[in-house]
Amino acid sequence: MDPYDDGYATCARTYATLRLYPGTITPAEATARLRIDPTESQLTTCTGRPLHGWFLSTEGVLESKDVRRHIDWLLDRIEPSAAELQALVREGARADIFCYWLSAQGHGGPTLSPGQMHRLARLQLECGFDVYCARWRR
Repeated sequence: MDPYDDGYATCARTYATLRLYPGTITPAEATARLRIDPTESQLTTCTGRPLHGWFLSTEGVLESKDVRRHIDWLLDRIEPSAAELQALVREGARADIFCYWLSAQGHGGPTLSPGQMHRLARLQLECGFDVYCARWRR
């Protein structure tokens, strides 16, 4: 695996979040089953249906500008509970990793390593990006 580049020159800021929308399962039950405390959770309803959320984020935890470090941090925490995560998904939960990435210069972008893609695939997790530019150059 390529070494991390914590100063990733084209990135101003990044973090990653493991998002779990457990359906009718409460965030507290998801926490108990996964044996991981979320950084945030929500217990709400939308049009009479549960819209619960369980989130584990690197925001405020890691300072690296290399999103690979953030994704690996999440994967390191969820992999020991892979069977429980897959059971939740079989019961109707939706899970993914979503990354915030702020470009420092309006070009360049985040990368994933082949090893991360393999780990994500084993967990059946999609990885999405919300990309912004700190400043536009003309």
